[in-house]
Amino acid sequence: AGDKRVKIVRTLVDAYTPAPSNFPPKLSQPRNHPVKPMVSKDKRPVNLDIGSMKLPITAYVSISHRLSGVFLFLASGLMIWALDLSLASEEGFAQVATMLQSPVVTTLVWLVASALSYHALSGIKHIIMDFGIGESMQGGVTGARIVLTLALVMAAVWGVLLW
Repeated sequence: AGDKRVKIVRTLVDAYTPAPSNFPPKLSQPRNHPVKPMVSKDKRPVNLDIGSMKLPITAYVSISHRLSGVFLFLASGLMIWALDLSLASEEGFAQVATMLQSPVVTTLVWLVASALSYHALSGIKHIIMDFGIGESMQGGVTGARIVLTLALVMAAVWGVLLW
């Protein structure tokens, strides 16, 4: 039994030990094992310039959903500041009320409300797709068009309400 184990161990060691003539391998010698090719067999063009790519509408809706989230995150600091100022005292409330009458601040409020509407609509579209509805390319395009249409309608409604 002991001789069998020694023979098995020697066989394994010999199988995983390179022959002295091949170690270290010389660059001029051909390899004895398959190697992945350095060049991809994929014939699709490699183009990393996003500006020259024609992205589908679903990509634009997805990217703008992320951008609206970043904008809302940054704008939330201003909204919290205005809320804190308005709740601190009557004078603070009067200051915020005066600021809200400015066309620049009204435009900013319209942007925040429009971005919030768009972000919510796009988020609802993503949740619907998580349930398996509209996962095909055509379903995604249809969903993206619906989101954009409703977002434009909501932006117009916010504009009418604020001005």
